Amino acid sequence: MPDDPARAVRHKNKTMFLLFLMFLGQISHAQTTDTSTGEHVLNSARQHYENGAYVKSIAELETILPQLNGAENGEAIIEIHVLLAFNYVAVGDEASAIEHYKKALAIEPKLQIDAYEPSPEVRAVFEEATKERAYESAGCSCLIPGSGQFMRGDDLKGGAIIAVSVTSLASTVISWSIADSKHNLYMSLGPDDIDMMEEVYEDYNHWRKMTILSGTVLLGVYVYSIIDATISKKPSLSKSTSRQTGLLLGYDGERARIGYATKL
Repeated sequence: MPDDPARAVRHKNKTMFLLFLMFLGQISHAQTTDTSTGEHVLNSARQHYENGAYVKSIAELETILPQLNGAENGEAIIEIHVLLAFNYVAVGDEASAIEHYKKALAIEPKLQIDAYEPSPEVRAVFEEATKERAYESAGCSCLIPGSGQFMRGDDLKGGAIIAVSVTSLASTVISWSIADSKHNLYMSLGPDDIDMMEEVYEDYNHWRKMTILSGTVLLGVYVYSIIDATISKKPSLSKSTSRQTGLLLGYDGERARIGYATKL
């Protein structure tokens, strides 16, 4: 008897489904293996750092860093960049340390490293990195007001600045266009239109003032955006008596302490 067409279709669908499950299993296994390997290398790099083997720690961290990507590895990437910065400070390469601090700040703009009272050298380099990051934020605000605030992690303020900037820019352009047309109308009036001159001039003057007002708001927001983006908050130097939420990183001159805490 010939095969039942419906049965053949069901068999084909079942086979495809099983193949799909096998494919997902292989992807999951590969991701688990990569994560396990990354954690092993990171633990080894921490140990090397604590033992003063800074070059070995740097080599392992630089090897594993390109293998990590995606939002799910964000905390690990931050930790690697900060631990690299610690290592580079230890070997005297402050420029590389600053670059890795800045990369960590790009992922977590509100990153703090003072939870475990880092050494003055580590703290000083971190503060320098935050200053450079602030200058870069100001540069972005020079191009697009509010973008520097987004770089610093102040999304609410950045959104408000962009909204006000767009609104005031549109208001300035529209009011200027209307004022220009009113001015042209006023200039076109002749002796026979003397009874209209005062009304037309007042209309023109109204839109001229609107242009000045909206332009002043735009300029003020633009300048404020740059100044605000330039200001960088220094990390707190006082030791907190309560646990804080976030990535905890520190170096006391001999040992590094890295972890994650939740506020009680």
